[in-house]
Amino acid sequence: MNKIMWYYLLIILLFSCQKEEDLKLYSQKLKVFYNTAKVELDSQVTACFVVQLDGGCSGCVGTALRFVKENYDNPKANFIISNTGNKMIKLKLEGENIFTSNQIIKDGQQRAVKCGLIHTFPTIYYLDKGTVVEKIILNAENIDRELAEFKLKITYNIK
Repeated sequence: MNKIMWYYLLIILLFSCQKEEDLKLYSQKLKVFYNTAKVELDSQVTACFVVQLDGGCSGCVGTALRFVKENYDNPKANFIISNTGNKMIKLKLEGENIFTSNQIIKDGQQRAVKCGLIHTFPTIYYLDKGTVVEKIILNAENIDRELAEFKLKITYNIK
């Protein structure tokens, strides 16, 4: 009985350490992205939302873009829109105010993809002083719930 308990404890420790290492890796990737994009991460920013226009299902990308259009002026979030070329990003954002917002980072060279911040589906990174503390990959099953929670967190500082 005692050996089984130690076995479970070891498994829990291994997985919790792995999660911390993964978050450290994503913190590094985020810093590399900001450096290569020549953008400074504002200390107010508590979340980054990364959307790849030519990745994932069109429903998820469409929902993500609607969210960006509704929340682009929130100083607590950065919105990284990745695609090959800025022209499609401008077309998808549909408006000069949105396109020129400081909270939206136009990634026309797909740096976010190259850095490994996003592969297919929109991704939310929650930050604490520039360090990733949580990563959520959105999909058809969780996108509405996670975006509602995201809005609460960036609007009301809910942790």
